[in-house]
Amino acid sequence: MTRLVEVNTIAARLKLDDMQSSYILREEGFKWEQLWLIFSVVTIGLVLIVAAILYRSIRQKRYFEKLLYDSQRDELSFINSHEARRHLSNILGIIDTISHSGDKHKGYLEAGAHLLKTAEALDSSIRHIADKLNDKH
Repeated sequence: MTRLVEVNTIAARLKLDDMQSSYILREEGFKWEQLWLIFSVVTIGLVLIVAAILYRSIRQKRYFEKLLYDSQRDELSFINSHEARRHLSNILGIIDTISHSGDKHKGYLEAGAHLLKTAEALDSSIRHIADKLNDKH
């Protein structure tokens, strides 16, 4: 009887050891799964942070490019309306003066130098605008 109880106790101990080792293996497996889950969450968080930073920097870049474009457009608009149009208005005024004069040939001879000077200034303004456009692109 003592031997029978002893065999039963040994079997129970073996069974208990098997259960404990199974529990320990599962616990280690769960710890590895938990570590992988934490690693995945941290990685996804870092990716989201990097994506947010990139999105913000791209958005700022576009904003500053728009500001630069607007300032360049305003500058070229100013040059066009004040420099180029001024010379064109002078040319049109000289031509109008010549056409309303009594002696057109004499009026042209008197205003020819002014007309040439103003045409050269208009050409210079147009070249200035073209240079600005080429520098911008």
